[in-house]
Amino acid sequence: MYTVICNLKRLMKDIKFVNFSKSFGDITVFDNFSCTFEGGAINVIMAPSGAGKTTLLNAVAGLIEYEGVIEGRADAAYVFQEPRLIPQKTVFKNLDFALSAALPDKTERRGKITALLSEVGLGGALNLYPAELSGGMAQRAALARAFLYPSEILLMDEPFKGLDKDTKKTVTDTFMTLWQKDKRTVLFVTHDEDDARIVGGTVYKLGDKPITRFIR
Repeated sequence: MYTVICNLKRLMKDIKFVNFSKSFGDITVFDNFSCTFEGGAINVIMAPSGAGKTTLLNAVAGLIEYEGVIEGRADAAYVFQEPRLIPQKTVFKNLDFALSAALPDKTERRGKITALLSEVGLGGALNLYPAELSGGMAQRAALARAFLYPSEILLMDEPFKGLDKDTKKTVTDTFMTLWQKDKRTVLFVTHDEDDARIVGGTVYKLGDKPITRFIR
């Protein structure tokens, strides 16, 4: 399964929202919203905090109920604002846990994990626990975990927020290096114009609620 999915990365489908609506209580966030995100590309969704960016990601991930249709949905890996590593597990075991269901062979898993951790500059951190990592190291571990998971879609919810300038550059460089080798479909949400510029791709901007379309 892992090899097949990675080999099909050039054939990723577009993600299409068709008449998508979502309300939280009395607040309608999206109302008959339709759009298309390009498959195999970086799609940046930009808006202020609380505008509804994360709602789109959670809908693609199947974490919330909604009205309408989302075409092209598939398995998705998720990178959050916080690394969300399991505190009781080492870096290696965090990644091993994420990959175990998709790749049962322990020897093959170890090879892939150690190779990728080395690639992101964490080759010496396999046996460290999350509490022993800097913020940048933890987020690079989260990126490695996401790219190890054999998904067609990568959802990124302000993954560089809170990082200082130098650390952000290291983490963004890591992301771009990994994505260039594995061009799955990325939905990247941010409120930061610098982040949008760095990762490139097409930028989509959200307006005021209820959202019916993107603004330019």
